[in-house]
Amino acid sequence: MTLQEEKILKILMARHIFVPGEPVPVLQLKDLPEGIKGYWSLWGIGLNGTDQRMDRVFPVFLSEEGKSYLPTAKYIWDRFMDKGQEIHFIGFKKGDDVLETLEEKIKQHGYSLFKEIEQLYRQRLNREREKGELAFRLRREAISRLGLKGVREHRLKQLDREEHLWRGRMAQKENFIPELTPVCLVYVEGY
Repeated sequence: MTLQEEKILKILMARHIFVPGEPVPVLQLKDLPEGIKGYWSLWGIGLNGTDQRMDRVFPVFLSEEGKSYLPTAKYIWDRFMDKGQEIHFIGFKKGDDVLETLEEKIKQHGYSLFKEIEQLYRQRLNREREKGELAFRLRREAISRLGLKGVREHRLKQLDREEHLWRGRMAQKENFIPELTPVCLVYVEGY
């Protein structure tokens, strides 16, 4: 079984929300070095804006001793993505408080990733704001060249209303909700 198989992809794309205490699937990976056992998870980190959503995924590995190892998490992710990787489903393991522990680890390790996403989001907003301000300035200049004073005043008032509404929408876009979502959680061990 590999992650490229249709059934596996459907399960991952369903975006199941894990809850504390839920049984965790146990998988054996052939190429996993001996002694590596623990919980591997994939998390969605992102922000949800008014009309825009930005996400990244981030793997975390939590050993049975409660330590997180990012290189191991990435290594396991690479193994999952390998088409030739042999994966065996063994059964389920109690998940008790592992989700909360993993969430704390991801908050520590994923903070810089979230800040990167936030910065990218704000850069996009700034570009959108600059484009909008330029468009309103050019339209205002074009209207000011109209010959009839009454028509010019009417169109300027109309443009002022449009710009006021646009600025309100831009201010709303400054607000966003940070998101942290467990996408996948499995217990892995080598064989």
